[in-house]
Amino acid sequence: MRGQLADLSICLRPYGFLGLPGIEDDVLHGLCVSPEPGAFARFNVTCVQEVRSELYYRSGGWRSLLGMEGAAYHAIRPHLSFTGDKLTPVWVNEAGRATVAWHQGQDRRTLLVGLDVVEEIIRHRQGDPAQVVNSAVKSRFGFDFERPNYLFEEQLLPGYRSIPWADHLGFFLVEALSRASGVPLLEPLPGGSRGAVILTGDDDQAYLEKYGEQQGMIGGLPITYFLSTETRHTRDTLAGLASNVELGVHPDALASPESYNDTCAAEVEYVRALSGRPVRAVRNHGYLNDGYLGHLKAWEDNQLRLDLNYPGVDGTALNGSFLPSPVRRPDGTWSRHHSLLTLFGDGMVYALKMSERQAVGRIRRLAKQIAASNPGVVVFNLHPQNVAQTRGLHREVVALARRPAWGALGLEQYLDWLDTLEGLGIEALNGSYVLTSPKPVKDLVLRWPVRDGWRRTELDPWCHGMEVRP
Repeated sequence: MRGQLADLSICLRPYGFLGLPGIEDDVLHGLCVSPEPGAFARFNVTCVQEVRSELYYRSGGWRSLLGMEGAAYHAIRPHLSFTGDKLTPVWVNEAGRATVAWHQGQDRRTLLVGLDVVEEIIRHRQGDPAQVVNSAVKSRFGFDFERPNYLFEEQLLPGYRSIPWADHLGFFLVEALSRASGVPLLEPLPGGSRGAVILTGDDDQAYLEKYGEQQGMIGGLPITYFLSTETRHTRDTLAGLASNVELGVHPDALASPESYNDTCAAEVEYVRALSGRPVRAVRNHGYLNDGYLGHLKAWEDNQLRLDLNYPGVDGTALNGSFLPSPVRRPDGTWSRHHSLLTLFGDGMVYALKMSERQAVGRIRRLAKQIAASNPGVVVFNLHPQNVAQTRGLHREVVALARRPAWGALGLEQYLDWLDTLEGLGIEALNGSYVLTSPKPVKDLVLRWPVRDGWRRTELDPWCHGMEVRP
């Protein structure tokens, strides 16, 4: 377990994990995480190797004829389930075997987890590379080019398509580590918000007056427009946009996908020169995809730090998460590039043929789900050219952003927040902790474990270091 801690820490940071300063050995003695039976030999449990995907439920959760309200996790990699006399199951399958359980020994209570947590989270978040070879059809939604959806669709469960399974696993484990160690967690969103709305719009050569219409609809809500070399904008029109507008890049290589790297570089250079802005976020035109992480090197080479290239479209948790995470390269190393799901789009109306009323219903159900579970970022992609047909969607986005405990962010603003979170460190100091950061920090909220739940502490803005106490 200790050897896995570096990768595990990267996977868990999006869920608020700061680390285990000075107490790693003590805490990890009370945690056994492995998909290998040998790791559990000392606990005298009977292990079963599960080679198929398996749905697990909260032990004792209420069951209905249509499923289980207590559904906790969908394991999609080979893993272990186990039974034993000294176990208190936490997550169990239909057969009653646990993949997460407490074991009570003579002198220590240990949390047993029969999952390869890092590989589970990566598979949910980045999809199955084997589908590049195994999937005969890689296009989706009536388009004839490869889209990222096919990497994930074998992992989606009917009836559970809106559930972010990677987040369920990540939050469960960081909360267990926090309770075992007393080390606080970070709330993942600024100000400890329950949800954050990110509104984007692909330019797609929209008429400039459509930008004005859309700006009027959203009433100052932050929005990020993704531009390509085909935009009708000029340097002057971009300079005249309101302060709530941020910009990303929208590489269009549909005519020659094999030239994507050159196209991406040229379009990034063009948009940055036209706008005079850093432009660090990317969504490919048509969500164009290139196998498994095929575009990652081009994004890294062009200092594009965040992609929104996974399309959920209708609220589908395509990549199992409503929070961004660093991308792990196929060679096992980690990139500083992050990926974030585009959860909703006006494709609900145009590609999926929903009415606006149906689309708004999807949004409200998903917002209710987030309010009842873990924090999440809801990304909407509403094209400016389509504003006349999507007024109801725009109204719903604004209303969601203004709900209590919710907020709205532009992508550059959000990237600054992610940089802040990545740069945070923690040190133990005489019964308290010192948070460190190379840059000024604001809007940070800590979550402390207490007997009956969690206590939240809002921190004043600070620089370099701040001492915090339970």
